[in-house]
Amino acid sequence: VVVGGWKLKLCRLCRPAGDGCGPSVLGPSSGTLSSLGYPGTYPNDTVCEWEISVPRGNRVHFRFAELDFENSNCQVNYLRLYNGIGPERSEIVKYCGLSVKVKELIESTGNQVTVQFMSGTHRTGRGFYLSYSTTEHTDLITCLDKGTHFPEAEFSKYCPAGCLTSTEEISGTIPNGYRESSPVCVAAVHAGVVSNGVGGRISAVNSKGIPHYEATLANNVTSTGGTLSDSLFTFRTNGCSGRLGLESNAVADTQLSASSVFECKTGFGEDSVWAPSGARLNKAGLPWASYQLDQRQWLQVDLKREKRITGITTTGSTQREYQYYVSAYRVLYSNNGQQWSIYREANSSQDKVFQGNINYLHEVRNNFIPPIEGRFVRINPTLWHQRIALKLELVGCQITNTGWFKNKKQRTDVRSPSLGPHRYVMRLIRLYVHLWISHCGSLDLSLCFCCRLVEKHEAAVALQDGGDGGFRSVQQQ
Repeated sequence: VVVGGWKLKLCRLCRPAGDGCGPSVLGPSSGTLSSLGYPGTYPNDTVCEWEISVPRGNRVHFRFAELDFENSNCQVNYLRLYNGIGPERSEIVKYCGLSVKVKELIESTGNQVTVQFMSGTHRTGRGFYLSYSTTEHTDLITCLDKGTHFPEAEFSKYCPAGCLTSTEEISGTIPNGYRESSPVCVAAVHAGVVSNGVGGRISAVNSKGIPHYEATLANNVTSTGGTLSDSLFTFRTNGCSGRLGLESNAVADTQLSASSVFECKTGFGEDSVWAPSGARLNKAGLPWASYQLDQRQWLQVDLKREKRITGITTTGSTQREYQYYVSAYRVLYSNNGQQWSIYREANSSQDKVFQGNINYLHEVRNNFIPPIEGRFVRINPTLWHQRIALKLELVGCQITNTGWFKNKKQRTDVRSPSLGPHRYVMRLIRLYVHLWISHCGSLDLSLCFCCRLVEKHEAAVALQDGGDGGFRSVQQQ
């Protein structure tokens, strides 16, 4: 395509096409695909193709959770994988038949793959459910793999993006743990250790089961209650999950503000003010509620200093006589209270809308992956029941110098000289020249001294310049 004299190459994105495509999530380096209607019987006479592209230099491999096609006619009921996209593609493998077991990873030769699903007339068969990732994740698992599949005391696996397409139930919550029958990757999304849109690595520990598993809603996943089990698994985390002070009153009332405040008269004629100071999780009394009912309302928390914020827990009014709650919201953050950013997930260009509460009483947790770093946080309700009203707590941790600089390194592609200390020598030279001129007024002597140091520096670089330009890439952690 030629635009304004420039020749632009349009990139193919991961995308499904056809009438037999089931729920699928195709992330930048991993994803999940399924046939229409899975885990029910797939429909007759359908077709679907997914075109998957991962970054150049990578290959793709696939792990199958289930393959189940009626095998009366393998010409029209099958799943086929191809190397490449378009007319030049070549077949990797073709599957048909009921209850096909594929334990090994199926690998492509390049960074582009086509997945083709075809169905004819049939009576049985659940279709397919699979996961893929780039090949460096050799321990990729599927969204259906449960804790019982990993009996070792500790295990680390790679979860693909898209495991919320699974219909399997989990039981439990953090920090108590998840029943061993729970799908590991779905539980990991619920726990907030990976996001559904990106996936990621999890580390888990098996231990003895507990008498009861709590039912909670978190990160769009509902866990069910459960009774005693033989074992459970819990996830290792980075420890940045402390409460940031609303419930404990470490955040003062003056640090809470809002776009508007609802006021009314009680049945006894007394004034009732639903102030921001009431927006504290697990505190008795009225919550914050807005006067206006529109999508421009907000509740603001000033943490007084920049912090790393990894999650939020909300409730509705908690008042039986006032069954108000926020069912969806956005999160904004700022360092100065003037310029605001709307939270987005990694690799997304869309503002994240969080699932809020489903009733006025019970808590709902959402995690920020990646975490927010900021001083000010605003909750901006987009949907509500009867009236905008909520209580909340933020979780996270302080930003230490070590953590801050490490985090900065994750954001930036850095290249540094192989003789790093000499870079600082050059800075000292500049400072020396400045001071010499200021105190002695002799530019000639300064330049002479400077030139000799530069010559020594360049000679040292030349001795160790081994063909990489005297630079090394700093690997992002």
